[in-house]
Amino acid sequence: MSDTALVSFLPVSKTQANLTLGAMKAVATAGGQLRPADREALEGAARHVLYAGSGLDFANLESPTSQALAQAFPTADYRRYILQLIAVMAFVDGTVDEKKLAVALGYAADLGVSDDYVRDLAETAKGHIDWVRADMSRNNAESIRGMDLGKDFAGQFLPYDTNPDPALAARFRALAALPYQTFGRAFYQHYTQSGYIFPGDPGGLSILFGVPHDSAHVVSAYSTTVQGELLVSTFTAAMHHSEGMSGHILPVIFSWHMGIVLNPLAGSAKGAFDGEKFWRAWERGRMATLDTFGPDWDFWGLVETPLDQIRSTYQIAELDAAHAADGMPGPVRPWT
Repeated sequence: MSDTALVSFLPVSKTQANLTLGAMKAVATAGGQLRPADREALEGAARHVLYAGSGLDFANLESPTSQALAQAFPTADYRRYILQLIAVMAFVDGTVDEKKLAVALGYAADLGVSDDYVRDLAETAKGHIDWVRADMSRNNAESIRGMDLGKDFAGQFLPYDTNPDPALAARFRALAALPYQTFGRAFYQHYTQSGYIFPGDPGGLSILFGVPHDSAHVVSAYSTTVQGELLVSTFTAAMHHSEGMSGHILPVIFSWHMGIVLNPLAGSAKGAFDGEKFWRAWERGRMATLDTFGPDWDFWGLVETPLDQIRSTYQIAELDAAHAADGMPGPVRPWT
């Protein structure tokens, strides 16, 4: 079964939430004790995704059997949903831990979940990183409308190196003339403040990826720091509903938390995962009613619309300071 969507939020009872958190804890503690970062991730998931409240006693939370999970979550959608949460916990410590992956894969097998990312977990446990790199790159490209899976990905992400489009680049530069409060002006500032090259100019990202990705940055207010890229990709996965885990969430965790280079264009770093911020980004993306990567996103039709109006219309929850990305630069246009 292909990982065609990041499963949307499904309401859970208190008992179901505790079972899910128990399974998440079981993965986190497979390699040892519950660390502060693991606890923070559990607390973030409980608060923002499972709506189980705060102050739970994770120390005494029991690890459920697969049978108990199967009984509590009898449908395929529910099982796919909770396994996504469970799988993330294998990487909170920023390492490839075979014991943690084994627990997550055990739950996947017993619950009958075989989405693409589950195969990625299995191949990661075997040390087949080159295979994982290729699979995640393919899944990421598959989630981007207009990408040709049969052609070279690098050439499609940077098409203007060989085929510049000066008229397109000029159209983006013209956004500078729009009023400050508009989405188009904020997009222009996002590019210029970050030192990015506009689509159309040599070195610029393809409009197929650059515009939807950076539109997500602008509307969500996540910055372009390493942690900001991890958070905006998490937001995107929940918003876009296409290859969420295998094409967006796991690639950014691998790239910017575990230091594994999947894409030379993106690079790599370590330590960007913050459990509280991650789950809040997940939930903000889930609540949003827009999809900047979807066929209905009309970038040019919205450039003159006030950014705050777009955020309100499409239910983009406010980004408070506690959940903003660390580092500079900060959000392009904070909420007023």
